[in-house]
Amino acid sequence: MSADAADAARAALAARQLARRRAFNAARRCAVAVSVLALASLICFARALARLEARGRDASLARDAALGALAAAAARAAARRCERAEDALASVGARGAADVELQTAHAASAGGLWQALKTGDEDEVKALVARDGERALRQRGPVGETPLHLMVLYGGASSMERSAQLRSARHVGERFPKTVNDVYVGDEYFGESALHIAVVNKNVELVRWLLATSVDAKGLLAARATGRFFSRGAPCYYGEYALSFAASTGQGELVEILLAAGADATAQDTHGNTCLHMAVIHNQPEMYTLICERWERGKVEANASTLARASSARWRRRAADADADAAPSDASQPSVSTSSLERLSNADGLSPMLFAARSGFKDMFEFLLNRTCITEWAYGPVTCQRMPLLDVDTRQRKGTGALAEIVANGHLDLLSIPLIQELLQRKWDFYIGRLFYERVWHTLAFLITMTLVHVTSYADSGSDDTLSAVAQTAKTAILGVVIAQIGAEYRHRKHMSGQSAVSVMFCVTYLASFVSRVIFHDELRADAMLAVSFLFAWFYFASLLMGFKSIGHFVIMIYEIIMDDVRPFLSILGIFVVAFSTAIYVVLQPTSARSVRDFSGQLETCFEWLTNGGYEGGVVAAAERGKVLMGFLMAAFTILGAVVLLNLLVAMMGDTYAKVSENAVAKWRLERARIMLRLERHIPTPRRDRLARGVWIVLDGARFLQVQLVDGLTSFEQRDARD
Repeated sequence: MSADAADAARAALAARQLARRRAFNAARRCAVAVSVLALASLICFARALARLEARGRDASLARDAALGALAAAAARAAARRCERAEDALASVGARGAADVELQTAHAASAGGLWQALKTGDEDEVKALVARDGERALRQRGPVGETPLHLMVLYGGASSMERSAQLRSARHVGERFPKTVNDVYVGDEYFGESALHIAVVNKNVELVRWLLATSVDAKGLLAARATGRFFSRGAPCYYGEYALSFAASTGQGELVEILLAAGADATAQDTHGNTCLHMAVIHNQPEMYTLICERWERGKVEANASTLARASSARWRRRAADADADAAPSDASQPSVSTSSLERLSNADGLSPMLFAARSGFKDMFEFLLNRTCITEWAYGPVTCQRMPLLDVDTRQRKGTGALAEIVANGHLDLLSIPLIQELLQRKWDFYIGRLFYERVWHTLAFLITMTLVHVTSYADSGSDDTLSAVAQTAKTAILGVVIAQIGAEYRHRKHMSGQSAVSVMFCVTYLASFVSRVIFHDELRADAMLAVSFLFAWFYFASLLMGFKSIGHFVIMIYEIIMDDVRPFLSILGIFVVAFSTAIYVVLQPTSARSVRDFSGQLETCFEWLTNGGYEGGVVAAAERGKVLMGFLMAAFTILGAVVLLNLLVAMMGDTYAKVSENAVAKWRLERARIMLRLERHIPTPRRDRLARGVWIVLDGARFLQVQLVDGLTSFEQRDARD
């Protein structure tokens, strides 16, 4: 589509967009007016009611009531005007859905060419095009479409011979081929071409015709559908380009046709996603393989052609200058492998494999993982394979790795893939298991020492005896460990986790306690911060216990119950306590004796009643007013609070326990993997590489995980089957 045609199309939509803005602003102003007038009416009626309660029947009462009635009438009038403004806004389309409705209505009621193509009147279309020429085809509908777009859209997947709309499209396209490259210019479908529509409708014949008829096939292939309808997260996010549309919808024949026509497989959309990323999103492994094979075949052909041209040029130079000693080097010849296409990263720095790992696409990730594996040999039921670790393992490349993405996003199903579990188990067996047990014992020793130091007074006694000296030394060592730990957490702040947050909170509260005691000499505040730091310290130790299979799932269960059951239950409980506290307080206290402070005390009292079982007969008997109503409120409080709500909490916890038990092993593996990666990040890379010898093999500078499959099962799967 030419720039002039695009400008003309946008100008045709300018009036409608202006009308939409005006209608929206008018509706907003009316809504504000209704709110203001309603508030004024409320204030006037409130003043009149206050005078009436004070038994002041004077002229001010009548005046306030009259002003309130006048403001109410004005609010009703403004509300009616607001309704008219909303109707006007709806008539020009307030959202994309309204645009689609307008498109349908416009095609049916606009008359002329629009009605002819809607009804499939081929003769009328030809007559109108013959009369008005290309000008008729440059018209724009409510969403920026041309008549040709609707012909292709209404034609669907039908044969061009069977569909009147597609026959009309062929007629106008062959007569005015420049219109084939026109795209939508409205915000909803901006950039969509007839080729996009034909690809989504899986109309191979139409795609071939569009590419053959277009005066600029390269431009047609490069058209990008970037409207809201095709945005990321929408059902029709297909990657903007026609090739990505074909890959997303699993159309191998169209992928071949588009690539043969010159479509660029490396083209990236607004988010940096290529057609391979789109194949991952839409679970199209066949399309992924087809594009990679077609890309490799094209590169081989291109290299062969380049080599032939270079050889011919070399022969000619030698014939022209027999004394020339130098020959052209092969280093200048293009040599791009399939891996270069597969390693293209999107705007988030993710290759297709890493994108699948972060997004949790199990089928595609497992397919890509197995695609990278290389079979070394096979002997009977035993097969030896090696898997490259560059994109899988942590700290093997700049950026992130698939394992880190899986663990960070909590993808249990991806973590259960045998090769991933084999890698984790190999790491655990060779070095991380030992690091974990060391961390557990060191943390336990630290906590015991910290407890002994702070529950005794030896460290602060100031005496010169041996116990005091040992306690003071231990206290200093504890402070040093805390400072070192918070420094380590700061260095790894990009990989912050729940366990890291607990560790940071412990360090911060302990340092705050130290500063309060030593610098500000505020012992009460120091002890308060120390108490909180003890809680965080033991919570951190409890998080380490998740690495043990025998007790880890119990720790996970406690966390799940707190987050999934206790938290929402407290919200319901808060509403319940506030409601009954208010009702009971209003009954017990006369208007003159009420205050916010007393009401807060009533909230505490109601919560205490709930923990004690609910019904308080003494309170009902001592009530000076409304004893019958108090008895009813207390009975309802007891039944709903002590019986219904508490039993609901027990039932919710039981349900959570059952759900966690079903996935106990998978959740434990995830938490252990998080602990493993955390331990791995906190050791220097040279030491880590020394400890990890045996986990992988190194070939040509690249690391591989080598596994032996017995009947297709890894050693981890075999061990899991035995257990």
